[in-house]
Formats: sequence, structure tokens, C-alpha cells
Amino acid sequence: MARVTTPLFLLLLAALPALAEDGKPQSPKQAADAVLAAAKDAKALETLASRDTPDPWLVADELIARGEEDAAIAFARAKPRVDVEKLPDYIDAMREYDPEDKEREAYAATENALRSRALSKALVLTEDTAGTESVIGIRLLHARALALRMMRRSEDADKTFRKAADAARAMGWLARAARLYQEGGLASVDRFAWPNAIATWEVGLEVAKQRNDQEGIGRVQNNIGLAMQQMGKLDEALVRYEQALAIAEQSKLEKLAAMVLGNVGIIHELRGDFRKALETYQRAQKQMQRLGAKRNESVALSNIGAVYDSLGNFKKALGVYKRSLAIREELGDKQMIAQALGDIGSALHGLGDYAKALSTYERALEQAQALGDGKEAARTLGNLAGVYLELGDEETALAMGERALKLKEEMGDAIGAAITLGNVGLMYSSRGDMEAALDAYQRARVKLEELGREPSVAALLGNIGSTQFLMGDYEKALATLTDALARYQKMGNRGSETSTLTMIGRTLRAMGDNDAAREAFKKSERLARRLRARFMHVAVLAALADLHLAEDDTAEALRAAQRALDAMEGLLGGLGEEQGAMAREMHARLFEVGTLAAIREDDLAEALTFIESGRAGALLDALGKREEMRWKAESLSPELRQADQDAQAAERNARRRYDAAVRGGKLPERREAGKALDAASDALRNVAGRIQRELKQQAGLYYPRAETIEAIQDALADDQALVLYTLCRGEALAFRAAQRR
Repeated sequence: MARVTTPLFLLLLAALPALAEDGKPQSPKQAADAVLAAAKDAKALETLASRDTPDPWLVADELIARGEEDAAIAFARAKPRVDVEKLPDYIDAMREYDPEDKEREAYAATENALRSRALSKALVLTEDTAGTESVIGIRLLHARALALRMMRRSEDADKTFRKAADAARAMGWLARAARLYQEGGLASVDRFAWPNAIATWEVGLEVAKQRNDQEGIGRVQNNIGLAMQQMGKLDEALVRYEQALAIAEQSKLEKLAAMVLGNVGIIHELRGDFRKALETYQRAQKQMQRLGAKRNESVALSNIGAVYDSLGNFKKALGVYKRSLAIREELGDKQMIAQALGDIGSALHGLGDYAKALSTYERALEQAQALGDGKEAARTLGNLAGVYLELGDEETALAMGERALKLKEEMGDAIGAAITLGNVGLMYSSRGDMEAALDAYQRARVKLEELGREPSVAALLGNIGSTQFLMGDYEKALATLTDALARYQKMGNRGSETSTLTMIGRTLRAMGDNDAAREAFKKSERLARRLRARFMHVAVLAALADLHLAEDDTAEALRAAQRALDAMEGLLGGLGEEQGAMAREMHARLFEVGTLAAIREDDLAEALTFIESGRAGALLDALGKREEMRWKAESLSPELRQADQDAQAAERNARRRYDAAVRGGKLPERREAGKALDAASDALRNVAGRIQRELKQQAGLYYPRAETIEAIQDALADDQALVLYTLCRGEALAFRAAQRR
């Protein structure tokens, strides 16, 4: 199942909190203090005005309230994009209000309510906003719209923003009108009403042009591009982005240029041109890093990681995602942290580190749900479903997939719903309901082709081909899979190319063409080894071993099966016993092939190794298929929680050293740093395993574990022997084990 690594969109929010030098949000009061401190130094004031500050009109309010009108005007003149000629009129308008004026009181009370998130109170205070032709009336409407948006009443918020914007434009308050149109469009985005957002932003674009606000024009063009992109109009979106980028570069608006570059990269990625996408994202990230725009740098890093993830380079993706997470933790942005955790879970899933992937996804889901972030919750549910599907827990996978689909449909996210529908089809296929699976795939494919989502269409073709194979329609399956392979190769998606080659090999073998099947398996195995994609490596080695066994090449079959078993044991490390048992069930054929190959090669020790490794799958019946325990951080012992934090910190530090060695170190330094990183990663995986075990002990669940053959032999008396019987692919086998001497 494809993990969801959709690139994050760089929406240019109009009302982001400004940051002080320490990186914390800056209030109008703090900004006013800074203005007064710099008021007598024109250069210092110009420097201050060039930084991100709160809405300059709010800073002016604060200065005017202190009687510092000259400072307010000086600041406005230094601040880009402020209608200085309007400021004296604004000051006069503010003087007209008596301090006891009811509207002024309502506005002050509303501001306090919004700050304390007393949103219902804010709605009551702004209920009577008849005086929209006044500055305060417009501000009251603006505050009401903000409260509605925070309460997720997006449609009402959209209308209120638009009403306030129209009023501001009518009275010539163009700076405020531009901001209100911008925020009104974002309220439409909240409910995925892309045409509404475009209509609102088009009016905002007229205002920006009326003000000759080049940065405003660029921002609006960029946002219109985002909406068109979401509607699948990729060519039109790219035109808007290019217009925005041209304005940003001509006006030397470096931050805006970097943000638009990120969105151009998204278009390349959606078209499957991963090389161009990676180059563009990296340019954007370097610019953001140079500008000190940490939030946007973290988004660019996430997008870079998503490309590596799509290309199957999961190790590289993991490193980039962790750099993004570190920035977001530094900023303290909980929503972005939840997104970064989901990204990290995706890379861990791709690497086959299921224990860490599950725990990371669970943390991301908890945070997304606590924040009310339905989009991220749906993404994480879909990714959790993918892990459970690969572990063989089909019921849990389907339940999570359907929850994710319902969330997407409720939000009106057509693209997300189509992708999720395709993943639900994969779950139907795993349950054996092929007709339902094909129906889901075909419906999702039609929608995604309309939206120009080439990578998602290729993934669906792969799923359709696999289902046709399972239904025995090998000719159709081969044609469909070959189409998918060509698309993946064109995109440079090595991970999906690997799994598709394995499926093509299985199809060719079913059609009786063993030579062509072997070539496909060998290509897939080389790619999987190069990518360090262990799950895919296990699958193709098992398929290759099975083919060698069918051709009576037992020595090659045993070698391939041994390599697959080694890779699988590393793959399942750190999982709880029940989850490990489910995963082993999916590799039953590998254990059978390995056992038979070892017997035919007269290697009884290896035969017993395969039997003992596979025997854990039989635990399912004994365990009653109980729900596996999941990582809930609050239920861990203080010692284990600290061990987890220490292990994560050590792994982060080791990765930083490794990244630094790769960038500038010599080969011995890179090797040493690589070994340290592997050791830190292993230590983190061991802690994940301890977490699984401790949680089971807390719940009173004690599971039997298979003994090694050596332990069994040591436990036998002189006059005792253990006879082990097993059925393996239609053959009855018996082994006699006596005490070791």
C-alpha cells in the first residue's frame, strides 16, 4: 500500500504571528516599544520596519493610544505596503471615538476574547456590526470572521471576511481590504471550496494591483495557483506560480520567491518529474535557510523528504524529515510537529521498521486529533492502515482505511478521498474481495486522471494489475503492470519500480516464462538491495527462492531463502510477539521454501531454523487474535520514557554528525559516522522493543516464545528425544532431536 507523502502546500497566510528576535510571537505592544526605541534613528527604524511585525495598523493603534502619533506616521512611512496617505485620516477617525464609545469597547473586549479563545463571547460581542462603514465597524467584522474560522464555521467565516473586505474597499481602506480578501480565500480553503477561494482572491488581486503592491500581487497569484493545483489544473497553476515568481525576483522579494519555488516543485512532483522537483525544493530550502525563515525551511525539507520517499530512498528521506522535525520542535508549532511525525513514520515504514513506524504514527495521530486537524488525522490513519496491512492484520487495516476515507469525504477533499479510496481497494483485495477492490481502484483512477495525479495513477495501475493477477487474468495483469512500470521508470520512482518488477516476475512465472521471470526478479532484487528497502528485498528473494526450487536448483533456492530470512528477522526486530506473529504469517511460503531447500541439500540445521522461525505464525490461534498493545507515552514507566527520549536524542545527534561528514568529511570520517548512526538507530529500535514488552506486562499479557533447537537439546535427558513433525507443501517431514553431546 502506498504511504501518503503528499507534499505540504506553502499557503501564504496573511495573518501569521510576527516573530521577535528570540523567535517568539511579537505583540503590537512589543512592536510599539521597539518603534519608540528606534524613532530617533531613521536607519534603525527602517531596519525595524523591514522585519516581520504585526499588522502595522495594530502597531499604529498602540502608538496612537500612547499619544505617539508622530512615531506612528514615521513607522508607517518606513514600513513597506502601508498606505501612508491614509494614516492621518485613520488617526483623525480614531480621535473621533470617545473612550467610552460602545463600538470601541466592543472591539477591545472582542480582541481580549479572541486572545483567550473565548470564541462564543467574541461572536456575541460582534453580533451587531451595523457600522461597517467605519474603521471600528470593519474591525469588528474582521474579529467576528476570525472567531468563526477558529470555530471551524468556515462558510460563515468566508462570507463575513468578504463582507468586511467589500466595506473596507468601498471606504478606500485598501490595505485592510487586501488582507481581508486574502483571509476570506483561506476560509474557503478550510472547506476545500477552491472555486470560492479563487473568486475571492481574484478580487484581492484587483485591490493589490490598484495599490501597486507588487508583493501582494505575487502572494495572491501564488495562492490562486495553489487552488488551481488542488482542482487538478496543473498547467494553469504553473502559469500563476511563474507570474508570482517573476514578480518576486524582479522586486527582490527573496522570501516570496523561495516560497513560490516550493510550489513550482510540487507541480513537478505531481507530474512525476522527481529530478526537477528535488532541484526546485532544494533551491527553495537553501534560500529559506539563508533568510532565516525556519518555518518555511522546515516545509521545504518535508517536501525534499517526500521526493526521496517517492523514489524509494527511505534512509535519505528519514534524515531530511528529522531535520524538519527539529526545526518545528524549536518553533513549538504542534500542528507542524504532528505532520513531521507522520512523515517520519512514512520513512520508517518504507525502511521496514514497523515497531518505530507504528509508535511514530500513533503519536502523530494523537497530536492531530488533539489539535482538531482532520486532514493530518486522515493521512495518519491511512498510513497506519498500510502498516497493519503489511503485518497481516487486515481487519484493523480496513477499519482505519474506512475512517480515513470518511474524514476525507466529510472535509470535501476530492483528491485525498480518491487516493484513500484506492488504498481501501487494496484492503478489499487482501481480504479476497477482488470485485470490490477493482471497483474501488477504477473509480479512484478515473478521478485522479481527471486531476492530473500521475504518481497516484501509476500506483493504482500497479494495484489493478496485482488484482488481475490474483484473479488469474495473467495477460491483462502483465499489460497493466508493464504500463505501471513504464510510468514509474519515467518518473524515476525506484521504490515502486522494484515492487512492480517483482509482481511482473510472478506474473511471467504464472504464464510459464521462467527465464523472463528470473530476469525480472534479479532486477528487482538489485534495486531493493541498493535502496535498502528490506520489505521489498524479502519479498523478491522469497519469490526468487521459490522459482529456483521449482527448477530443482536447491542450492540457489536455499541461498536466496537464507538471505530473505536474515532480512526478515531484521525487518521484524522490535515488534511485539503478536505483531511479529502476524507478519510471519505473510511469509509462510518463505519458511516452506527454505525448509524444503534445506532438506534437499541435507542441511538439517538450516531446515530446523526455517521451521522454528516460521512456527511463531501458529501463535495466532493460541492468542485469540487479541488486539496488540500500542505505544501510549503516558503509560510508560519514567525509566523507559527517559530511555526513549535519550535514545531519540542520541540518534538525532548521530544523524547530524553523519550529515556533516557526508557534506564535508573524508571517507574514513563518513564511515565512522555511519557506524555510529547505525548503532544509535539499533539502540532506538531496542527501546521500541522494550516499550512493546513493558506494555504487555502491564496489561497482564504473557505470550509464549519459540525456543531455539539448541535450547531444546540442552533440556533433554539422556534417554529423551524430541520428534518434530511438520507438513511442508504437501510433504510430511519428521525430525528427531536428542541431547547435545
